[in-house]
Amino acid sequence: MAWDKICQSKDKGGLGVIDIGKFNLALLGKWIWRLKSEERIFWKDILDSKYGGWRGLRSHGQSCKESIWWRDLRKVWNLEEWGNDFEERGRWEVGDGKEIRLWEDKWLDNVPLLHKLPRLFSISLDTGRTLSEVGVWNNNNWSWKLRWRRNLFVWESSLVDLLMNVLDNKRLTREGGFKPDKWLWRDVVSINFSVKEAYNILLGEESVVGEELFTEFWTLKSLPSTQFTAWRVLCNVIPTKDNLLRCGLPLMSDRCPLCGVEEESVRHLFF
Repeated sequence: MAWDKICQSKDKGGLGVIDIGKFNLALLGKWIWRLKSEERIFWKDILDSKYGGWRGLRSHGQSCKESIWWRDLRKVWNLEEWGNDFEERGRWEVGDGKEIRLWEDKWLDNVPLLHKLPRLFSISLDTGRTLSEVGVWNNNNWSWKLRWRRNLFVWESSLVDLLMNVLDNKRLTREGGFKPDKWLWRDVVSINFSVKEAYNILLGEESVVGEELFTEFWTLKSLPSTQFTAWRVLCNVIPTKDNLLRCGLPLMSDRCPLCGVEEESVRHLFF
């Protein structure tokens, strides 16, 4: 039985054994979540000054001054199981605009504006600035005020019009008072990071539906040894002759020693 199969959840046909390596990655993901979502606290200020905060995890370069823990966080950030990166699993909820950067962060359609409009990004004077810094309040109405390094060409003006149409649908609001920007977990069930959910993603079980057979199977009242044998039968991992031949073991014959006619297999013996 493959180790990946054993580590699957019981309702998905596995034994639910914890994969320590992937569980550790999920725990490291919790640190990344805290870096992005929690309010300003002292340990985050230290990481901001030393590494640039959670945005420093985006870089692929490596510095000899980085701690081993920070290097591990950057590896977790770029795991292919998340999608493009860890940020792919979250979404921004716009509040007062003091945390979200206009061009660099994924706050519109989960794609940074610098990738959607690279030409405008190259001539913008607002790179690295937050939403609250690229506009003004006029009688409780928010207006975007973007700045450029030079006068725009005619074809660039059409790009600006496109950008403004997008931004006008995402104006800041004062309704309910000024609320801080929030980074939420993209999962439809939970808005907060869950180590269990992250672990299931790393196992590849995020979209795998459990089987009713296995769900009911482990609730039966029977001896553990009996349940385990029955589980091996259901998963076809009994050392029958057909399975031994599949593993490359040499046998004189694949016939069943009881009937001498059929191939010895789990289906032949138990069903």
